[in-house]
Amino acid sequence: MPLGELVYRACRRAGGVRHALVALLALVPLAGCTLVQEPQLRELAGPTDGYTPTSVFLKLHVLREDGTTALLDFERRDWHVAEIAKRVEHKDLEFVVAQAMPRDILNEYVAQAVASPTDLQSLRFDEMGATPEQRAEMDREYEALLQAWLAQAPAPEAQAPALPALTLP
Repeated sequence: MPLGELVYRACRRAGGVRHALVALLALVPLAGCTLVQEPQLRELAGPTDGYTPTSVFLKLHVLREDGTTALLDFERRDWHVAEIAKRVEHKDLEFVVAQAMPRDILNEYVAQAVASPTDLQSLRFDEMGATPEQRAEMDREYEALLQAWLAQAPAPEAQAPALPALTLP
């Protein structure tokens, strides 16, 4: 059965307002376009404003020109994240320019390459040529930093007190 006839029959069965939607859904894959764009490498630049360590990423806070804060995520499997955190703490890393892929989370990007400061790119494991033993040591160093940071974090607030029950007459 030809495609046009197939679309026509599907539209007839759908009835009413759904005709256009059924035709669109049938023709979009054939046109070679997608409704969701593929993420593209983006440049993220700005002054740094601290970091947040997590079990997977070191999230570097980057202030953008528009006044918003973006998180540049350095994956601990790819980067010597403990050293990056030390540089932020010692104010040796005050501005960053990086190529990054956007994540599914708004204003979060995964670092792929760092253009400035140039020595930061050398902290990528591929660039270092780090052995598995060296990576394990760097991972233990980050784990210690993460545990220390979590110990300093304020405890989550206790549950809100229950409101007194109201009795209606």
